Amino acid sequence: MTDKERIEDEQQVSQDSKTPDIWYKLRSAGGIATAVMVAVIGTAGSYVMNKQQTLSTRAQLYTELMSQRENAESSVRKDMFQQILSSFLSKPTGSVCILEQIDEELLRLELLARNFHEMLDMEPLFLHVLLKIVGEIPRLQEPLPSQDNAQASALATPQGRLYALWKGHKGDIAWKDFKMKMMRRKLDRLIRIANRITKKQLESLSGVQVRQRLTIDLSKTCQDTRPTEPLEHECDMGGAVNQPIFSMRLDAGIERQFTVSINHSYPLWNQVRVKVEVQKTKEEKKTDPNGQDVHMSEFWLGYFDFPLAENTFLSDKERYAVVLDEINDTKQEALISVIYFPASAAGLKEKSFYQQKLITTLLEHKSF
Repeated sequence: MTDKERIEDEQQVSQDSKTPDIWYKLRSAGGIATAVMVAVIGTAGSYVMNKQQTLSTRAQLYTELMSQRENAESSVRKDMFQQILSSFLSKPTGSVCILEQIDEELLRLELLARNFHEMLDMEPLFLHVLLKIVGEIPRLQEPLPSQDNAQASALATPQGRLYALWKGHKGDIAWKDFKMKMMRRKLDRLIRIANRITKKQLESLSGVQVRQRLTIDLSKTCQDTRPTEPLEHECDMGGAVNQPIFSMRLDAGIERQFTVSINHSYPLWNQVRVKVEVQKTKEEKKTDPNGQDVHMSEFWLGYFDFPLAENTFLSDKERYAVVLDEINDTKQEALISVIYFPASAAGLKEKSFYQQKLITTLLEHKSF
């Protein structure tokens, strides 16, 4: 063997001896990489599971806290509601004069308005107090001064307190004028309570409702028919149509055309007769057996018609309500609002924001 051949053989043997070392190192590096990847994946998986469990625990804790809070508040509200409502149904005692009875009922009504305006249709209670104000106060007999000189004894009777209230009023006022002033004062307070309920219910619809305000000229309406009487004739004064047609659109992309007219009014009772026509959609016209082009409704409207309770059905997705904002006797004007809102917001509910808050909290986390 020549030296050249011997050198070549040695180089080949050296290369063959190095090949197993390379594969061994590669296998070792692969094993280490696999172990590292398993450790990383395991750590990441544990982190994700721990985070998900933490979010789940927080949501469960939040739900329990909200539930406990709502149960505690509902218990208090239940007791309050029972006491206030039972006081309306109970008979007044003979030691209370009619003005004191009305003040007590106004106070109870205000408590209901501040705490239960979204869960109770309070129109019957308002009408009950209204009839007591306009029916009982004008019939009050003039009280006589007490024969007893002791002021405490005089004020112990309803007539004595009524006489003291009359004589303690500012200025020398006749008994008839005093009764009318007291009646006007009680009516104003009753209307303020009703306006508060309307405002609160409209606030609960904020963000989903569309509102159109209208001004009605009452001098162009017929005022000879009481709301309790049937309409025997059409108004021949030309009517008080404010805007023949106006459009309102919901966020869902639904658009309707409205026509509102008021031809009758009775300002003494703060009532207007409203007629609303809403254009039907093409699909509604096709399915209507009578072939009517509009949804039409006509009704007397007052301060005690609250939007969440007194609203009109258009479809399973739409409702509308008409609200009496104000009647101005001096200007002979009525301000009304047409409220167009989704059907999901209709109806009286109790503490609906609790459920909405919970749903919002849960939807913030994609893991649910």
